[in-house]
Amino acid sequence: ASACVNDPPLVWVGETFECGPITGSIGAITDKALTVRYGQGTDCDAPTYDDASTLAGAEPCQDRAVFIAIIDVFPPPGSSGFMEILGIETFYIAGWDRYPPYGSEDINGDTVPDDAVVWGYFLFNQPPDCSSAAPSVTEIWPANHKMVSVNILGVTDPDGDSIGITITHITQDEPVNGLGDAHTLPDGAGVGANTAQVRAERAETPNAPGDGRMYHIHFDASDGKGGVCSGVVNVGVPHSRRAGDVIVDGGELYDSTLP
Repeated sequence: ASACVNDPPLVWVGETFECGPITGSIGAITDKALTVRYGQGTDCDAPTYDDASTLAGAEPCQDRAVFIAIIDVFPPPGSSGFMEILGIETFYIAGWDRYPPYGSEDINGDTVPDDAVVWGYFLFNQPPDCSSAAPSVTEIWPANHKMVSVNILGVTDPDGDSIGITITHITQDEPVNGLGDAHTLPDGAGVGANTAQVRAERAETPNAPGDGRMYHIHFDASDGKGGVCSGVVNVGVPHSRRAGDVIVDGGELYDSTLP
């Protein structure tokens, strides 16, 4: 039987591949090995062996895994030998299936170790943006000691990925079990969930009317691909609804979730 000619792999030009953020020297990034899928040509895709045997089950244009390495990196203008790649960057990459022939050249004429040269776009995952985060409720009234649900809004992702919110901790500027708060506790809940709950109450006595309560709800936002940002939103309970009454934030003094 005649030996089949091994076709080189071909990554679909212009396709976007998602990878995690890579930080390091250009040399380290260049040596980064990636596994992606590839499509071959219409000729026989079985590797050539000395005994003319072929790869069992091989079919033309079959999708198979191929070893891919970045061989040329074009850093953004003004960058040096150390950079962080985020967003869509263009690379020349080489792929091979570990079968002869070897010694192909990339688009710049650089020799690569095996039998295929391809190029494409790699999308390095960008983390969510927590800078515009806001609570679904900014001020709670009436102060009836009931728990109120608060969702985290305004977190975006530059890649358009779905975002998951996790409440990490909740603090407040008044004691959890203080004067004039009906001795209801704890005042916060939802750590580990995607929605926080805080109690509609504030310190209030005839001799110490108080200046309102401020809750600080901390959270993480994840895109499910390794990108994470963290933030905090504030929710207040005013002393009253009288004109001029302003909630004073006394700081993150107490853990709202503790009794």
